[in-house]
Amino acid sequence: MSPSASVKIEWVDCASLHLEFDSSTKSLKLFRFPSLCYLMCSATSYHPLHHSLLYRIFQDSVTSSDLSSPHTEDAARQFFKEILLSYRLIFSQTKSSRKTFNKHVKKWGLKSKTNSDPMLYRLCGNGCDADEVRELYLEAGADDPSNHYNPAVDFPFLGKRFDILQDYVQGHNPSSLWALWHDRRNVSWWWAFWTVIIIGGLGLLIGFAQVVLQILQLMGS
Repeated sequence: MSPSASVKIEWVDCASLHLEFDSSTKSLKLFRFPSLCYLMCSATSYHPLHHSLLYRIFQDSVTSSDLSSPHTEDAARQFFKEILLSYRLIFSQTKSSRKTFNKHVKKWGLKSKTNSDPMLYRLCGNGCDADEVRELYLEAGADDPSNHYNPAVDFPFLGKRFDILQDYVQGHNPSSLWALWHDRRNVSWWWAFWTVIIIGGLGLLIGFAQVVLQILQLMGS
């Protein structure tokens, strides 16, 4: 996620709110309990009571129109797997995003007894190539990470929400040099811009130095 977009993370208790984005407040809602998602999509067999409870959570989570889908066991696993994969895409795959998570974890109140989920730290605060993280995704039936995703194919439930977030980030213009430095959505443009700035700055510095030397020579003569 681009730091220049200044998106505010709001951790929520309801899975159906996951990835909801409000562009007016720049607020992105994320589900704070990935352990529940892991239980739902990694189990190969269910005790009737266990299955009933988790499946009821799934049914309650897809009540909004953009999450509508056939209510089947496979659909339930897919939905919760997408939530797990979204942690990897937003945080784990990008070093700067992992640093942001680890920096703000106390500020977000994620270490309190009522809001703490150790799996959240593993998935968001570590690289996706870490052994413990890879093992979790493997057990959840997730594919290897990729640099390119098709929201409609890779995220049947959450794809529309990713599209909304992506449109906002791509359309957001940095408002400071610090934001410009960290805005690498277009790498070729980033290199071209800062090359011009650096070369132009050096040119001005050399020109200024030459003027100063000429003045000193005139004063000396």
